[in-house]
Amino acid sequence: MADFYYDDPIEDAPAPRRKAPGILASILILLAGGLFLNTTFAGNISINSGALVEFGQGLSVTAACSGASVLTMTPQSTFTNASGAGAFYFSSVTVSGIPSGCNGSDFSISAFNNTGNALPIFNSSSTAASIWSNAGTFQVGLGGSGTTVTSGSGTFTVIFAAPVALASTVAKVTLQSGPHAALDCSSGGTCTYGNTGPGGGIIIYVNAGGFNCGPTAAATCRYLEMAPASWSAGDRLSSWAVAGKTSTSVNPANGITADATANGSITGIGLGYINSLNIVAQGNDATSAAGAARSYTGGGKTDWFLPDLAELTQICKYISGQQGTPDSTKCLGIPNFTSVLGVSAASYWSSSEKDSSNAWYLNMMDTYSQTYYTINNSKGNTYSVRPIRSF
Repeated sequence: MADFYYDDPIEDAPAPRRKAPGILASILILLAGGLFLNTTFAGNISINSGALVEFGQGLSVTAACSGASVLTMTPQSTFTNASGAGAFYFSSVTVSGIPSGCNGSDFSISAFNNTGNALPIFNSSSTAASIWSNAGTFQVGLGGSGTTVTSGSGTFTVIFAAPVALASTVAKVTLQSGPHAALDCSSGGTCTYGNTGPGGGIIIYVNAGGFNCGPTAAATCRYLEMAPASWSAGDRLSSWAVAGKTSTSVNPANGITADATANGSITGIGLGYINSLNIVAQGNDATSAAGAARSYTGGGKTDWFLPDLAELTQICKYISGQQGTPDSTKCLGIPNFTSVLGVSAASYWSSSEKDSSNAWYLNMMDTYSQTYYTINNSKGNTYSVRPIRSF
């Protein structure tokens, strides 16, 4: 083979420099986001930190309590209609694939806009939804009043009762896990007199043994919560029944026995809810006492009602400093021309019916409270209203 001569030396071209893969850049952004959000919780996970959240699409995430297990977090939006308008709101988050290693932990979910500011997501101003894994059963955590949690095997969905963050403003959603914080009364923990309840009201009655309650009086409750004075810019005046319904029997027609008698004997703590449902079902709208109470939705709760006479007496006793006394103890009443927690020395409607044309009310003033009624108790009369709820 002949030899060949090359006059010019051959120079190898340097290999082109490779750009960092897009996935590596994304990981660095997520890590930076996690460092930026300095919290007491571990395992801060960002969804789609570089753009707006894609609602309805699940993303794989991990949390401090999950170890090597990968979780899936799926944010959801819901369209809320309004007169002449409407918008999509960040309304819920589903987390699935949760291992048993997270039992006993709290999860916290928050949302941020594209400038890194936390967004209120429920209760007008709450920025974090807390979910507790109670031995694998998921429930509302500390500060989570205003949300509901549905629990499954290794999965939960937290729903915001009154969502406030527009979906178009949510750029990032975070999932955090950490040690469990004990629940207070408003979040489903143990309550005592004077505590703030889950509905934002005041605990006025405690029965550790429980009492029948609920829309069919078949559930078991331990507390009565009175709506705050701000429930209606002061206790409104309403008639017991609307025109055309003031001489029509409600309770006996629906199988509810009378829970009050003329001599002041009272029974029936826990019957106010079913009484109120029956009164409203008869055709009494939100201008009636029971209808007004049922229309109240404080704390995102829809189970407020007009107390029956026994429950109304508990309001009077709490205001008078008689909380904790036996149910049969009559209220001493509050002094005239005074108001405590917005409850005045006035007459208040109960949901207890006396007969087809009359219903029971309680005068909170000490002069009259022992008898539980006066001669003017026609369903067409107007008296004050204060909603309560049992749980």
